[in-house]
Parts: sequence; structure tokens; C-alpha cells
Amino acid sequence: MDATNIAWSLETSGQSAVLHDITATGFFRPATESKRQQIGLYINPPEGAGEIDEQLLSRTLRDRTGYSELAVTLCGTERELLSGINRFTNSMEFRTERLVTYNGEDWTGGFALPFVRTRCAKCGLDWVFDDVPHLDLAGPLETHFNLETVDLESLDADALDELANHLGLSLDYRQQSGNGTAVRERIRDSDPTDSELAEWAQDTQCTAMTTSQVSLRDAHDLLCDGEIAFDPSQEQTTEPVATDADPKTAVRDIALHTLADLGRVRDLSEVIEAYVGQRYLDEIRL
Repeated sequence: MDATNIAWSLETSGQSAVLHDITATGFFRPATESKRQQIGLYINPPEGAGEIDEQLLSRTLRDRTGYSELAVTLCGTERELLSGINRFTNSMEFRTERLVTYNGEDWTGGFALPFVRTRCAKCGLDWVFDDVPHLDLAGPLETHFNLETVDLESLDADALDELANHLGLSLDYRQQSGNGTAVRERIRDSDPTDSELAEWAQDTQCTAMTTSQVSLRDAHDLLCDGEIAFDPSQEQTTEPVATDADPKTAVRDIALHTLADLGRVRDLSEVIEAYVGQRYLDEIRL
């Protein structure tokens, strides 16, 4: 029997598990013959957020996402959030369910699971994913799909000008004077998606390509129908969501971004299930 994929996503306040903490995490369990669909979100509000109306936040998130089954839990501390993860994993049926992530962890490393492992150690908690069956999607996507994208470092000045024009970028005098380095920096600052770069490469028959791992957002844009419209973050999904002047708005945006990444992981897991045989998927026990 094929395992039911339970998507998981994580949002942190920074890249270092020593210096930063977990701000939100979510699970998406699809409906089966024996279980209803379940979407759970645990939020660890930043300091200064004050009192947050959990019911109001839940209604707002359900309205924005369309996830009527969403259950939101506000945690007073990161320790409570980690305990929430543990309660969910204890509800999993390891014979028929597995956790799926993007850059969570595989044999070569990862981000989300090492981060949680470190935070568990610092909080003095047992490992919250103990023995959980897990599949990371980044490896199969890189191995079994061709997601080549444009290598900006290999483009000459003329090609960079063409790409900037395709992206609709306004260039200053220094960039208009044939300074390829300045144009390249302007393109990077605009943070084009891999979909935009791929479209330009196809139109111009560009051959300067790289096979480096793409972000979760770009992988989703390239392989899945439709964008996650409710995501407030336009940055690469490996970066923390920027905090807002209003802490309550920041909590809402962190929650929406976490749910958006959760939807991306779920969608990509369905693509991999459809196009990659189970024998090629390296499931490990955490």
C-alpha cells in the first residue's frame, strides 16, 4: 500500500538554530477513507505581539486561504510549539502515513529538520519526530526532473540587457552604459522567478543554464498549476518572512506564508507521486 503523504512546513526567525527560533509550523493531512482532511498550524508569536484573538486569527486565515478545516493553535513559547509537533506525530500511523518536506533533510543534509533537532536539544525536549517515516522532495525533484534555469554569471552584457528588458526593469545610467556587472546586480535585486527566466531562455534559445537546486516556490511555479495567491512573501522561501511594524500583522503574514509553503509541499508531493516510481523515492526514518 502506498503511504499517505502528510506535508509539513516550517517558518523560523532566521537561518541559525542557535541564534533564532521557530515561529510557525504546519501539517496537511489529506482525506482518506478512514480520516478526514486535517490542516494544523502552530504559531509562536514574536515578542511584543501582545494578546492575539485566536478565533479571529483562525477565521481570517480560513477566509484568506479557503482552508475550512484549518485548526490554529497559538503557543506561548517555542517549547509549546514543539510539544504541538510531538502531539501531531504521535497521531500518525507509521504503517500508512509519512511526512513529506522540501529541503527538510535527506542523507546529505537539509534545513528544517536539523533546525528543529537543534531547538529540541536547546529546549531540553525529546526528538519530536522520533522514528517518523519521512521523504524529502528536493532530492527526487533534482534527480528525476530537469529544472535547469538561467545562469546569470555566464551571460554577457548584451544578453543581460535583453533579460532586463524582458523582465521590464528600469536601468539607471550606469546600468545603461554597457556595465554587465551592474545589470546583473539589478536583475538579482528584482528577484525574478525561475519561471520568468525559463520563459526568456526559451524565447532567446539561451544555453547558459545551471542545474543548482531551485527554491520551493520556484519548483512549485515550474511544475504545478496556479500560484499560491495568499502568500504575502515575495521573497525566496528559504528566507524568513519580514516582520511588520504591527506585530499582529506580522503574525498573520507568518501564518499565511507557512500555509502557502505547506500547499506547495503538498502539490509537489502529488507531482512526484504521479511521475516518479516509489522504488526511486528514498524514505528514511527520523
